[in-house]
Amino acid sequence: MNKQGKSTYKGNKRDQFTIVLEDIRSKFELLADGILGLREKADRTDQKLDQMDQKFSRLELKMDLGFLELKHEIDGVKSEMDRGFLDLKNGSKTVHNQLENHENRILSLENS
Repeated sequence: MNKQGKSTYKGNKRDQFTIVLEDIRSKFELLADGILGLREKADRTDQKLDQMDQKFSRLELKMDLGFLELKHEIDGVKSEMDRGFLDLKNGSKTVHNQLENHENRILSLENS
C-alpha cells in the first residue's frame, strides 16, 4: 500500500502493461524496418530483372537478324551451286553431243 492507503498493485500492473506495449511497439518497428528493407531489395531485383529482360530481347533480335542474314547467304550459295550444276549438266550434254558427232564422223570415214 502507498501513503494514502491505496494499493500499488494497480500502478505496478499499469507499469508492466506499458513495458509490454513498448516492447511490442519496438518489435513492430523492427518488423516494419525489415519489411521495408525487403521491399527495397525486391524493387532492386525487379529493376535488374527488367534490365536482363531488355538485354535478352535485344540479343534475341540480333540473333533473329543474324539467322536471316545467314539464311540469305545460304540461299545465295545454293542458287550459285544450282547454276553450277546446271552448267555442268549442260556442258556434259555438249561434250556427249560432240563425242557422238566425232563417233559418227569416224564411222562415216570408215564406211567411205
